[in-house]
Amino acid sequence: MKCVVCGKEVERFAYADSICSTECFEKNFWDEVIKDKGNILIDGDVYYPDGYDEKADGKWRGYGGCTFYIKLDDRLVLTNNLWRRGTIPTEHQEKLIKGKFIDKEEFDKLKADGYIVVNRL
Repeated sequence: MKCVVCGKEVERFAYADSICSTECFEKNFWDEVIKDKGNILIDGDVYYPDGYDEKADGKWRGYGGCTFYIKLDDRLVLTNNLWRRGTIPTEHQEKLIKGKFIDKEEFDKLKADGYIVVNRL
């Protein structure tokens, strides 16, 4: 089998796809993260906001169900189910939507100014 990233012949593999090395595994992982348009880059780390549900049990939600407020260029994200995907290599960062964490006060002000609020991308 050939490595799905670099094309090198793979003698043995322990991953669902045929991957020849740790370097190719990492490149493949971040390529898959980038394909998922629901991910946001904040300070070099990738986060996936997976909705907001006031009634959900926090123990089964990312960060224990804590509420996060995120500002993008043209939208606000409200989530209590946030998942961190990891620190992405610099060369991949320009391919992701950029955001920043804000507090509830700034969130409410921007919302009043007309920003659209979404729970996931």
